[in-house]
Amino acid sequence: MALELASQVAAGDAAPPLSEAKLTALRRHSDAEPGVVIVDHEDTVFACAVVAVASRPSEWGVEVVIPVGHRNIETLGALIDATAALVSPRGASVLRLWLYTEDLLDGALALGFEPERTLLLMRRPLPGDDVETPPRDFAVRGFRVGEDEDRWLRVNNAAFATHPENSNWDRGRLEERLAMSWFDPAGLRMAWDGDTLLGFCWTKVHPEGEGEIYIIAAAPEQQGRGMGRALVIEGMRFLAEAGLRSVFLFCEADNTAAVALYRKLGFTVDRSHRSLLKRLGQPNR
Repeated sequence: MALELASQVAAGDAAPPLSEAKLTALRRHSDAEPGVVIVDHEDTVFACAVVAVASRPSEWGVEVVIPVGHRNIETLGALIDATAALVSPRGASVLRLWLYTEDLLDGALALGFEPERTLLLMRRPLPGDDVETPPRDFAVRGFRVGEDEDRWLRVNNAAFATHPENSNWDRGRLEERLAMSWFDPAGLRMAWDGDTLLGFCWTKVHPEGEGEIYIIAAAPEQQGRGMGRALVIEGMRFLAEAGLRSVFLFCEADNTAAVALYRKLGFTVDRSHRSLLKRLGQPNR
């Protein structure tokens, strides 16, 4: 039911209402993750919230699916209240709300949420003929399923040691992504110096025909040596050769070095995704 509603809302919206992580959790349909809160209106399901425990048991993430005609503080407040009632007995003290459009931001602030993070969705056309290809002294190839998992995990977890979403991946989480219908081993571009993984650029092709730089990381010892720029260009090259005409990526708004790099490579900001925090037990404003 939640998946069907999310699909309907996504079809008429500028951005999908649920992240890949929440969609994956919904499809997995475990008992603990996600929890789904449904709001009925005249016996019609018209909005829901998908919740899942975050990296700490006291923090739970929530994303809402609300059709445009029902996007108001009353609907959002009902979903948040029901979500709080669901997760408080499970030890939750903080809700993290992700918003992928701007039309619910004022309502969330009025309900007592405080801004936490802003993710910039940046986009540019392909090919990248306007970008100079840097010289490189490493080999690049696609991912080898059954061989590269452990080294990928080491680089990813080291590069994103403090990142709220990309840190602490384990074999199960990686294999879940490798099993996705969109996964193409060749599209996970791996940079090697002999048997040492220097970094990677994981690309993704969306059904509508647009490419994404899904995850990009350089091993910590490679940072500051131009590896990030080389990996972005490699991802763009791969997607352009696959016939795609545009590419996008996400970047933390406060990561000024990365934002500057992407701008130099021709990316511009398309829209923002925001996370907000609310401590449970505090009254709404």
